[in-house]
Parts: sequence; structure tokens; C-alpha cells
Amino acid sequence: MQDSADIEHTFAYDFSSLHSAGEITMVLTTVNREGIMSTSTKRHPKKEVQDAIQTVLLDSWWRFEEGGQWGFLLCGRRQRDGCRIAIDATPQNPGSHAARIVRECLKCPHRAMKDENK
Repeated sequence: MQDSADIEHTFAYDFSSLHSAGEITMVLTTVNREGIMSTSTKRHPKKEVQDAIQTVLLDSWWRFEEGGQWGFLLCGRRQRDGCRIAIDATPQNPGSHAARIVRECLKCPHRAMKDENK
């Protein structure tokens, strides 16, 4: 089994190159099997969505905030134009909602700005 450092490395460097749903599911399942808890104590009622949230929160750039339908994922840019991804409490299709959460997190333009400034 992978330890949490290996999973973080997978997310930070290799996850952005994953394109097919099968590869994304594999990473989410790996995180779930390891039993890694996010910094949030609130658990989503749908397993797929909870796995996606945990995967995204492995990256310290993202943080969780309660509110709205269920909650939000906020990027590290702490200004008005920062990314804000809504998480629905009862999505019609939990699998596609989980994929959308991960996809939107990977598209964050502010993360690229942070990486360029290093």
C-alpha cells in the first residue's frame, strides 16, 4: 500500500496528466483505501464526492469552507477573484459531481501563478 507521502506526490505531480475517468477513479480509490481524513471534520454523504474532496485537500493549496448547499473548496488565492468550487449536498450523479470537483481544481489558474513565482 502507498503511504500518504506517495499519494501526495501522485496528486501534486502526476494527477494533472490523468485524462481518462478510469485513472482518476484509481487515484480516488487509493486515497479511500488508505483512510486518509481531510482537515475537515464534515463528511459528505456520497462516497465518491468525499473521496474527491479528500484527494483535493491533500494539496495544501486548497481549503474547505462550510456554506451554500453543502460547502466550498477555495483555492489559495485569498482575494475576491480566487477559485470557489461549490459542493452540492445531494448531487444527481455523485460520480460526475466528484469528477467535476477534481477537474475544476486541476484547472485553477492561480496555482500556476504561484508555481511561477517560486
